[in-house]
Amino acid sequence: MVNKYKLLVTFTMITLLFSCSNLNNPKERNRLVFDCSIDSISNHVKIMNQFLLKTKHKGFTYGIDIDMNDTKSNENDSFLYISNDEMHTVNNIGIVTDSLIHRNKLLVFIDSSKRKDFVNLVLILNKNHLSSCAIENGNVIYQYRANIYMADRQKDLDRYVILVDSEKYIDSTKYKILDRKRNLFLLAEKDAKIWTSN
Repeated sequence: MVNKYKLLVTFTMITLLFSCSNLNNPKERNRLVFDCSIDSISNHVKIMNQFLLKTKHKGFTYGIDIDMNDTKSNENDSFLYISNDEMHTVNNIGIVTDSLIHRNKLLVFIDSSKRKDFVNLVLILNKNHLSSCAIENGNVIYQYRANIYMADRQKDLDRYVILVDSEKYIDSTKYKILDRKRNLFLLAEKDAKIWTSN
């Protein structure tokens, strides 16, 4: 009787361990799926790239904080951050939906007439699952669908979007291509295990 009890407890613990470690990886994480059209997203990314690559501060990037436990990021509670790789600083600009956020003095390096456009672009891209970015080799790489819980499978589940004219501009030693729509490419780490949930 004692052995049956131990076996039942062990089986229950193992079942709980495996059920808790199952991560949700929807098929949309391995394909380019946006709320807006591909042409619209390409255009928005192109304009944002111009903001990021042609500002007075080189290495300027942005990000919106993401609740990893919420599959639908709530912009009303999300903060906009900007970073400057030259200064090695990350600054909280404020709640991204604040109608006066464009007046923040930390955005001084963006022409004052274009700051509202910048914030609007951040919101549009975030609604289309592009929540932050980095600059690598002169290209802007956006994080894609980062609001889905990844636990310790981060490297396998990280996805990136890049806008380039050709595959030759993608670092094939670092990334592999999962999907392409016109000049938008969906990337994963080169050695990432690619899988989806049922």
